[in-house]
Amino acid sequence: MTTKPITLFFEHIPKTAGSTFNGIIRRQYAGVQQFRAASLELDRWQCLEQFKQLPTQVRNAHELVMGHGVLALDPYVEGPKRYITFLREPIQQFKSGYYYIRRATWNHNHERVKQLSGLAEYLDLRISSGLDNQQTRFLSGDPEVIGRSDRSLAPLPVTEEVFLKALRNLDRMDHVGLTEQFDVSVLLMGQGLGWKRHSYYQVLNRTKDRPDPLFDDGTDERFRQAFDWDIRLYAAAVKRFEHDVASHSGPLKSALYHYQKRKRVAQYFYRLGLMRSE
Repeated sequence: MTTKPITLFFEHIPKTAGSTFNGIIRRQYAGVQQFRAASLELDRWQCLEQFKQLPTQVRNAHELVMGHGVLALDPYVEGPKRYITFLREPIQQFKSGYYYIRRATWNHNHERVKQLSGLAEYLDLRISSGLDNQQTRFLSGDPEVIGRSDRSLAPLPVTEEVFLKALRNLDRMDHVGLTEQFDVSVLLMGQGLGWKRHSYYQVLNRTKDRPDPLFDDGTDERFRQAFDWDIRLYAAAVKRFEHDVASHSGPLKSALYHYQKRKRVAQYFYRLGLMRSE
């Protein structure tokens, strides 16, 4: 009797270092059946719908399901499953999204965001477009909350029910990484998931020389009110991460030192083009 393989879901929340992590995760699961949701919004929903239409046996054969919004596919895969994700401090994730869209000419919001005077106007846009609390939206796994396939319809708002769903999904994650603790997160995931290949990486999709201006008092207060669900979710993720670090079975500080030392060597070879990131 053939044992059904474990399916790993990697929910890639935008601007949480997921593009960098993609190279690591795809290398670890090279040679197995993988599904990767398209990055662009319209393509993504078509891609997710296509996965749902696959025969049951084909869906269940995937050992890696990764990308934006893939938690919505959880009910369509049977058998043993594991889940991982990364979260990021909400203000930094918000700022990163702003500067990313300003340079990403392929993004459907690029022209609109490029005309904005700064972060305060971008905050207005995110709130009015139903794009607040992005981390809570994606971790809820609810497509109607993340963003509808028909762009003429605003996503459904984040409510307490949506937040509690995201919190439950956070609790059932096998590993929750923090962007601010990326290397430690990778080490813990590698140990917990039994990775056999190296997990060194090349930093991808980072806005070069990205500024980090402070919010003025008014913008800071408005952000904290509008993104309260993300702030609360991130606090829960930090608590979970700290527990995972405390529960680590080995000498983490020593492991981190040697990992980062070898990573620097690998990144040198990446720059020379002598080593592939995947």
